[in-house]
Amino acid sequence: MTIAGRLWPAVFALAAVQVTVLVNTLLASLLPQGTVSYLYYADRVMEFPLGVFGIALATAVLPGMAGQAARGEHRALTETFAFALRLSAFIAIPAAVGLLALGYPIVRLLFQRGEFSPSDAVATTHALAGYAVGLPAFSATRIAAQTFYALGDTRTPVRAGFASVVANVGLAFALMWPLQHAGLALASSLSAYLNLVLLCWLLRRRLGVIGARETLRSLARTCTASLALGVWCLAVAGRLGAGWQGTVRTLGALVVGAAVYAIVAAALRAPELRALFGMLRRRRETLPGAGSG
Repeated sequence: MTIAGRLWPAVFALAAVQVTVLVNTLLASLLPQGTVSYLYYADRVMEFPLGVFGIALATAVLPGMAGQAARGEHRALTETFAFALRLSAFIAIPAAVGLLALGYPIVRLLFQRGEFSPSDAVATTHALAGYAVGLPAFSATRIAAQTFYALGDTRTPVRAGFASVVANVGLAFALMWPLQHAGLALASSLSAYLNLVLLCWLLRRRLGVIGARETLRSLARTCTASLALGVWCLAVAGRLGAGWQGTVRTLGALVVGAAVYAIVAAALRAPELRALFGMLRRRRETLPGAGSG
């Protein structure tokens, strides 16, 4: 009975996500032809950084938080949560900036071939911009929900999730007409921020201080480095071109942009940068054959 009692809220949470997808798809069908495809392709692009970094980070910190919760170490739990949240923002915010500034070259690189025309690339870029706005919230929400799971509470994330679903429906109706399919994507992003705020508020009520001041200082460093990244991306966005040369230039722009972000973050002495490099180094060392000569 205990397993069943914890399982049904998780199933309900998955159903809530599917309801949001279903509602947005139905609303998209009321808009001009191709809208559903634009949202689908944009979501695929946005899911890459979210899946590689955001969800992976949330999954990685869950065992540690579960152990801390089981031992009653709530102060250590809040510190782990706060640092995971800062690291998530350190990755997701520049990723969002990159998608906003270089969205069209990225979409063109990935999809523009065959029947996928330049106008389709532009429309998909608009949807991608709407989703990119919410990338930090999509990533951080998973971490906040995992903290409740570590505490053995599966119901609170479901309640917050359903509140965000309701908000998503209202925002979608309000934004889909003036902004078309980009409005539907933006509605998903804004509802994700509502979900995040609710979860963080409920965590603070339950656990007390969750490191808001240090998080704000970290966000200031991250946003400063992301601003430098954004300036670089906007400076080169119109010069990337098409064809194989455009592909090489786009990939080069992304690599240089990541270097710009890392250099500025290092100059600001961001501890998240050191933590990220440490995680990547440990991951590489655990790969098969990593230590073989």
